[in-house]
Amino acid sequence: MFTRWRDLTAKLPPNSRPFLNGWYRIDYALEGDLKETELHRFQDVLGKAITRNTGWLMFWIPTREESAPRELDGVIECWLAPKDSGVDR
Repeated sequence: MFTRWRDLTAKLPPNSRPFLNGWYRIDYALEGDLKETELHRFQDVLGKAITRNTGWLMFWIPTREESAPRELDGVIECWLAPKDSGVDR
């Protein structure tokens, strides 16, 4: 997962790279009596999670094709490349 992140951010112009002095990571743990869900259906589960903490939905899911999450190598990736960076996704 971090290899993919490094590959994506390495293609960005130096002034467009996120977190120039490090990186930022958020992990979530789902606990309790959970129904097992296939990865390609997990986005629908997140879409139904309505929790507001800062005004934005906690599990906001972009809907435009160029920024929508997609399954890649067994994980869900959502790459929001800076505008005008010349980097796809």
